[in-house]
Amino acid sequence: NFPLDLAAMEAPSTNG
Repeated sequence: NFPLDLAAMEAPSTNG
């Protein structure tokens, strides 16, 4: 995952 809103699609891994 990336530190962007894209992470929200999967899970709050990096986005928080």
